[in-house]
Amino acid sequence: MKNQYKPPIQTAFGGYFARNLRRFCLEQNLTQEEAADRCQCSARGFGNLCRGVSLPTIQTLENVCKCFQCTPDDLLLPPPSRRG
Repeated sequence: MKNQYKPPIQTAFGGYFARNLRRFCLEQNLTQEEAADRCQCSARGFGNLCRGVSLPTIQTLENVCKCFQCTPDDLLLPPPSRRG
């Protein structure tokens, strides 16, 4: 089976989520694999979330919030530096 390119999700939701997820990983010095394990997500699925290729399910969003001790707003809204 040939891998097909999936372009990043071109929505504010997907873009902000991916950007904030990468930010949380960097702030806590976690690799994507380490963060995926903590968030009970596959490494491949977590990588897709970080690149904005896929959106999280409600369960995944809940797991990520628990992992990073944050709220859904922290993940779904623009990063603090871009909030009005």
